[in-house]
Amino acid sequence: MFKNRIRCLGILLTRRCNLNCMYCYTDKGNDPSDILTLAEWKDVLTQARDMGCHWLSIAGSGEPMMDDRVIPLLEYARTLGLSCNLVTNGSFIDPENAAWFWK
Repeated sequence: MFKNRIRCLGILLTRRCNLNCMYCYTDKGNDPSDILTLAEWKDVLTQARDMGCHWLSIAGSGEPMMDDRVIPLLEYARTLGLSCNLVTNGSFIDPENAAWFWK
């Protein structure tokens, strides 16, 4: 159906960060975290999967673990059969969510 398929979808959930690294390039002024709701992000993932996407990458200039939507979004991506990549500074990884990531 789609001639040009999406292989990987990279999304930016937030630019908020709990660190203030002097070398960081992030623009902390414009936070896109309220642009799409969780339901809208799920719709984006479904559409991407329908276009052939098989990989989701959540990265960018911010700490995605500060966004309450990140775990539900990753869970939904898994139900769609997408492989997932999350770039984090690791400061929010505790034993509970570390176990979730290893599921």
